[in-house]
Amino acid sequence: MSQAKEIYWVCRAVTADVTQKIQLLQKYHITVRLLGDFQALTKAYSENRLNTIIIGDEGDPSTLESPMTKLSNHPEYAGVRFILSLSRSSADFVGKVVDLGFRDIIPVDLADTQWLRRYAFASSGRPTELSIPNPRMSMQNLASVQIPGRIAWITEKELWLETRLTPPVGAELSMSGGLSELLGLKQVRLKVLNRYRSHLHFRYSEALLCRWEVAPQHQVRKLAVQNFMNEQGSHPQYRFYAIVKNRELRNHLVKNLPADRFQLTVALNKNNMIQEPRFISPDAVLIEDKMCLGLHQPNFEEMLKNLDTQVPVFILGDAAAAVHVPTEHRLIPMTNLKGDFQSFFEAELGAPKAVNLDATPIPKHDPLSFANILLPARVTSVHPEFVEIASAYSLGRFGLFGLESPLFQSAVQQKIHGKVLDTYEGETQGQLKEFPYRSRAIIVDLAKTEREALGRHLVDVYRRQMIPKGSDSQANPLRLEEPSAPSEAFIDQKLDPIRTLVTSVPDISPIHDAAMPEVLGAGPMRTEVARSLRDIGPGASGPLSSMETEVRPLAEQILIDRNYKESSVANFFDAMAEAVLNIPKEIKIAGVVAVGIGLALWVAFYWRQPLEEQGVGFTEQLKIYQEQHGGKLAPPKEAVETFEP
Repeated sequence: MSQAKEIYWVCRAVTADVTQKIQLLQKYHITVRLLGDFQALTKAYSENRLNTIIIGDEGDPSTLESPMTKLSNHPEYAGVRFILSLSRSSADFVGKVVDLGFRDIIPVDLADTQWLRRYAFASSGRPTELSIPNPRMSMQNLASVQIPGRIAWITEKELWLETRLTPPVGAELSMSGGLSELLGLKQVRLKVLNRYRSHLHFRYSEALLCRWEVAPQHQVRKLAVQNFMNEQGSHPQYRFYAIVKNRELRNHLVKNLPADRFQLTVALNKNNMIQEPRFISPDAVLIEDKMCLGLHQPNFEEMLKNLDTQVPVFILGDAAAAVHVPTEHRLIPMTNLKGDFQSFFEAELGAPKAVNLDATPIPKHDPLSFANILLPARVTSVHPEFVEIASAYSLGRFGLFGLESPLFQSAVQQKIHGKVLDTYEGETQGQLKEFPYRSRAIIVDLAKTEREALGRHLVDVYRRQMIPKGSDSQANPLRLEEPSAPSEAFIDQKLDPIRTLVTSVPDISPIHDAAMPEVLGAGPMRTEVARSLRDIGPGASGPLSSMETEVRPLAEQILIDRNYKESSVANFFDAMAEAVLNIPKEIKIAGVVAVGIGLALWVAFYWRQPLEEQGVGFTEQLKIYQEQHGGKLAPPKEAVETFEP
């Protein structure tokens, strides 16, 4: 169990980019232990367990799949943050890395500052923020999202799927992967019966209990699943959580607890031991005696608070009898560590506890355990390093996913992969009402050549679809600053002054200003074009067809506001306008009524007769009366007093 300032980097061919990035990490006091192959990693890791491992894609990608699968499924690597260092674009290889649950994928050819921010974001032990490239081009483009997941067990009607997707109970999904391939189908239909955040097996935060089904004409194909279940059997596994620092003791546990009978997860460090048991829901906890005493005792007591009191705790080591902690848990000392572990635990625990005791567990290395949930979506905003998508369900923060779209197929001839930065609920009206959730994500698997190709394609799309024909901009299609256009829409080049920084890396300013993306509603198309893309040459692929782009702005919808300046004053008025728009409807109505009353009072006061003119009409009538009566006023009548008792 090691501190966080040291990492492993597996690299079979050290390039100039790799050397530069290692020197960059060392500049910020992060020690990099460079290893030439996976055998060297296994040996080094057994002696010093670090929480971050970078794996390079140098060489033949097919030779990397098997060792990466073994590492990601090994009990001792359960909490490791695996990061792929990408030197070239390969959608198929990256897809397999995503399926294995890697933490992130970072192109090694990124600029130093940007690469360091990405590394800090990927390796952080707590949720952090990453600034979003701005400005971006908004659109509504057809897309399909593939959300990775893993199947832990299956029955004739149900399965346990772990993923970051968070659909509601009752939602119906389509799933591809190992199960559909076994059935010889493209997809399998799922219906979500319940959601869990416990009894987890893989590197995901959510579990979905689903009913699975195939079309009536394919019912006979379910025999393949039945044959698999007959071969595997329906014996439930014991779930153990081990907190062991001693290397020999860890190896002894892994060797003597067979994977087909025991699901073992080994805590990576003393901090993980506090929260992890909550999500794993173990049948028993195995802990080394040293991890219960001295400085480690507070963590041990905190872990017990998050653990079901029915879960026994086996204390391993010669000092096990010396552990005395006030708790309702059953603490069982084990001083003899060389006996038959399997028989001992089966006798102490009885039958294992599971969500479904009749289910067939699927081995982690079996292809049947890999799955992808398929969701229709729309691309609503894009940048060469960023994409925002609208979908029916929330994708789950920090998860990796695949994305297919005609836009990216035209630009880079492949599907892309991204990592979700955050999700929020967007517009529920208009053309995107069936896709209420927005997910903002960074594009993770494009090398420099592909990023530039995507940038040129976006400029080409803008030039062909957003600029009116016959405008002055046609004389110089590479300059988008001063084109003339009709007066109904605009290009917004506003930059949000608020910058979001990753605090894990000191003294690094963001590459791009952070800004909230524009959400496309039913109004005119809102288009944002990055300044860095304006001077790129026209060598991109052709324009999108009507099948590729769902919504096209008309020529009369476009206006270029040439007087707009990126100033603090402009930002101030924009902020004021946005604040007014966000005022609740009731307050707006009350404000309008108050303004109306005030305006009416002001008009009445303004149009009143001036003070010096008041009584003029009465005075004129008095003069006429005097002239008619000889200039004298009529004598006043005598007052008569009357008294009534």
